[in-house]
Amino acid sequence: FWYGVSGTSVPKVSEIGLTEGKALVDARVTVLDVRSAEAFGHRHIPGAINIPITVLRATIPASIAALKSQQVVVYCNDGVRTGPEATHILNKAGFAHAANLTKGIEGWADAGHPVAR
Repeated sequence: FWYGVSGTSVPKVSEIGLTEGKALVDARVTVLDVRSAEAFGHRHIPGAINIPITVLRATIPASIAALKSQQVVVYCNDGVRTGPEATHILNKAGFAHAANLTKGIEGWADAGHPVAR
């Protein structure tokens, strides 16, 4: 475990940077936005599926259960707290290839990558 911004314990999980993340998005892998529906509506990575962390904490939705063997890119706002937590939840549920996008949507947008609204 490592410690996130708020001082809470956050599990160490697989992470991918923006360059690799962009290549995976372009290759049309599954992208999960684990922020609130409101944040998702404001802006998100094109093609992303919104499953808020509050949902993942309770259950793995049937809509993504079949993706366990596939690459999944997980992101939150800044890649520091919610994304790693969600990635950890998915890893524990058998999603061996889930990885957190290190800079989240903030870094994605700052790098000039496309966002949908």
